[in-house]
Amino acid sequence: MSTQRNAENTFDVNPDISILGPKMKFMKPSHIATPLSIALIASLTFVAVSASADSPPPAPPPQLAQPRAEQRIAVVAMQEAVGRTEDGLRAQATLKKLFDNRQQELNSKQNELTKQKDELDKKGPSMKDFQKKAEEWQKAMVQLQTVYVEYNKELDQQRAKILEPIFDELTKIVRRISAEKFDIVLDKSTVVLVKPEYDLTEQAIQQYNASKAQAKAPAKKAEGDAKK
Repeated sequence: MSTQRNAENTFDVNPDISILGPKMKFMKPSHIATPLSIALIASLTFVAVSASADSPPPAPPPQLAQPRAEQRIAVVAMQEAVGRTEDGLRAQATLKKLFDNRQQELNSKQNELTKQKDELDKKGPSMKDFQKKAEEWQKAMVQLQTVYVEYNKELDQQRAKILEPIFDELTKIVRRISAEKFDIVLDKSTVVLVKPEYDLTEQAIQQYNASKAQAKAPAKKAEGDAKK
């Protein structure tokens, strides 16, 4: 009898109703009439179906861009190109003229201190006033190193000031050359091997020199007309 009574006092909930989850069994309280329970289940079913109908369909997943089958890569030796342009060659000559005398003075002072050190090492403490001369040599060497640091700093500043405009113009030219042919342009110093047809260095130098010559032509013509 117990088994039969439990079976009579339970009912199945529709497993297709998502708001209620999987198939479950609820006990019917003895003091609630069966029609009321059925009405409650029907109302819950209506709410679940209505909510499902009003909700918008899920958005489709975003489409990822398909990668290219291959990347077209070229190289350019920018530092070499800057130094080999006509403007770059003139700039290097100007820098040499500005700093050559100072470089020679520093080299001469370094050679002198090197000879003094060799003499101190050779004679050692037996030399008269060895300690004093050793301290003077050390002081002179520290001073020379300080001068070298300042010299190199000024040289780098002047080099950047003169060569940076050339570098910027060459960069624009490389971009124009590679715009339709290549996806990536690397500095040649980072590449172990490259075919000549993928090296843009010579082409960039030639176009740079040609553009500068073309820009100077009207100025020379105007100057010639003024002399007439």
